[in-house]
Amino acid sequence: MTSELGGATDLRGLELTVEKLVPGGEGFLRLPDGQALFVRGGAPGDRIRLGAVEKQRGTLHTSDYELLSPSPERVVPECPVAHACGGCDLMHISRPAELAQKASMLKEALERVAGVAAAPEAFGAGAASSGYRSRVRFHIGRHGKLGFFARGTHQLVEVPGCAVADPRINQALASIRRLARRFPDALTGFTDVELRATETDVIARFVPRDGIKPIAADPFLRALAKELRVAATEREAQALSERRSITADVFVDIPADAFSQINTAVNRELIAAVVAGAAARGLKSFCDLFAGVGNFALPLARSGLSGVMVERTPSAVQAAQRAATAQSIGKLKARTADASRALTDLVREGQRFDLVVLDPPREGAPDVVAGIPGLSPRAVAYVACDPVTLSRDLKPLLAAGLQVSSVQAFDMFPRTHHFETLVWLEAAGASSSK
Repeated sequence: MTSELGGATDLRGLELTVEKLVPGGEGFLRLPDGQALFVRGGAPGDRIRLGAVEKQRGTLHTSDYELLSPSPERVVPECPVAHACGGCDLMHISRPAELAQKASMLKEALERVAGVAAAPEAFGAGAASSGYRSRVRFHIGRHGKLGFFARGTHQLVEVPGCAVADPRINQALASIRRLARRFPDALTGFTDVELRATETDVIARFVPRDGIKPIAADPFLRALAKELRVAATEREAQALSERRSITADVFVDIPADAFSQINTAVNRELIAAVVAGAAARGLKSFCDLFAGVGNFALPLARSGLSGVMVERTPSAVQAAQRAATAQSIGKLKARTADASRALTDLVREGQRFDLVVLDPPREGAPDVVAGIPGLSPRAVAYVACDPVTLSRDLKPLLAAGLQVSSVQAFDMFPRTHHFETLVWLEAAGASSSK
């Protein structure tokens, strides 16, 4: 028997077993009345006794429960603040279980949302579970404390370092703490510091609390600049580009305001899969609709395809163009525009491409995918970091006659519920030597 009590549902004392993980990283189980309950920090196979249950936007959630019998897949997190920090939400389960649950999430989302029955290919083997992040943003709290917000709150959890960060980032964090003790008021004028581990050094980008670099921080910043590259204003940040070899033979200088993947090794696997897929299908031209700094466009053009990259951030487009010129990568044009607007223009101009590549933000690209058939592609390579929005966006492509030919998963963000998916779609009757 359940009762509604001020937004909370009284299910205290009920003993249940977590069935699986779902997108978002929570455990999932069914109550006796059939309602779904999402269990924060749950692991498949956990036997729990419920405490308080909250209704949030029409669904039931809990983080209040007694663990009666832990799942055999539970492990001791390698991070001492894993349960408090809002970052690595799957650090409490084994790596094999993590990968299996991610594959299951993807398969279920494709079937339930898109009606696609496709078994995802195995995750790439190169994904290290620690030390992989090349970029980490730390919040700065009262008294110069550095850490992350607890999940769903603005409560700062101070951290000694980050288990999934490049070790050089943790060394830089230690340097900041050491110098902050010498200059006690130095950090009070900043809200955050983003640390980037480049191929040669570490960049520290401080974010001023009121938008203006505090004068009191100057001695601290000068001392830190002897160990790291430091920026404390937008102008300084723009001057500190990050050179990244996105493949063995393609590099790009990434500006501060441009997006880049945080897992270099797995990103290379993903790029290789896109380039190999284009070659296997005999594709000769491409349009990259969310190109960023040319993560896919530059390697595709290097491999011999001619193409157009579309990106709305001017500095990212300029970085890709400079990289193409410096490395004699021809047959690549660029448009600085929103993807939806650029797509409309390309269709109106009668442009046609063998391949359309898109790697949109986490919310997907519902306003873009419906227009892609207007480019008459033989194939579409859709790269996504959310299996649900991906599955939603596949529906208009499928309705236009494209067919899913391959689904590959890449563990870009180990120890979290996030991962990347590459779906290949092909026009009916298109030949493939795959």
